Amino acid sequence: MHYLMLTRILPSDVHIYYFQENKAQTKYAHELWERIRREFPELRIYRVWDRPLGPHPVAMFEVNLFTPAQFGAFISWLAIWRGPLSALIHPNTVEPGVDAGVAEARNHFEQAIWMGEKLPLDATIFSQM
Repeated sequence: MHYLMLTRILPSDVHIYYFQENKAQTKYAHELWERIRREFPELRIYRVWDRPLGPHPVAMFEVNLFTPAQFGAFISWLAIWRGPLSALIHPNTVEPGVDAGVAEARNHFEQAIWMGEKLPLDATIFSQM
């Protein structure tokens, strides 16, 4: 049986990246974060990280999408309004009998969607889970 037949899909994550040394991108990212908070109050929006964190190579913030309707509304909006920023969109899956690090790596690499420039993630973090 294919692993996807046994996989439980949880909320999706959207990581919106900016180069922290680029003043214009930093300003745009903070403005976008504020706008998302205003226009999508039902979404979980995490703080802005002004440095690399975990597998993420540059500054970023994260948005969680819980329903197909939220996914459709937000991703189509983001495609228009993300400006010069890149975004990684990935599911969060739980696979019975599969190591959490393997599942997370699969989520971030094999099942991911990118908008804008694809950035190199640090895959070593997943082997430490």
